[in-house]
Amino acid sequence: MMLLATLGAAAATAPTMTWGDAVATFRGEKERAERCVRTLKRFRAADAEVVDDADRRYTEARADVDAVISRLIVAMRDEGSDPALATLEPTLRAGVEAREAFCIGVDEEIEDPDAPDDPAKNLGDTLGFVGDVLQAFVDLLGLYRDEVESTRQTIETQLEAARWRTFGSITP
Repeated sequence: MMLLATLGAAAATAPTMTWGDAVATFRGEKERAERCVRTLKRFRAADAEVVDDADRRYTEARADVDAVISRLIVAMRDEGSDPALATLEPTLRAGVEAREAFCIGVDEEIEDPDAPDDPAKNLGDTLGFVGDVLQAFVDLLGLYRDEVESTRQTIETQLEAARWRTFGSITP
């Protein structure tokens, strides 16, 4: 389903999620991923094999989530370019699942006392919001295209801030 095809129906109904809510979800994923990297580096930094494997897994999850963010930013900049939800959702879902698998692996590797009690519930909650977050961007993209440039720039800046840092740049 193309984003453009959904804009007409979306504009007729009030969005259930704001830009801030949607961006906060991306930022939450970033924070969870970086917590796992910091934890791994704090407890297993001396184990090069574990760190290299963690770097690879984190980078794969980061690539998926950042690809979605990049496509949303392009949609904000270019009024003629609408991302297809059908392609964004599986990519974001794969990134969230990869981040969760990465974090579970880190927690198991080091028996992190700060790990969530029920990681499967956390993943289920997050995956349940993936479609909602993307739909919010669909709904709001059409509305904000008519806004002033400063509003669009603010949203773009918030999306940029939700990008994940590289594995090497995260310190314990």
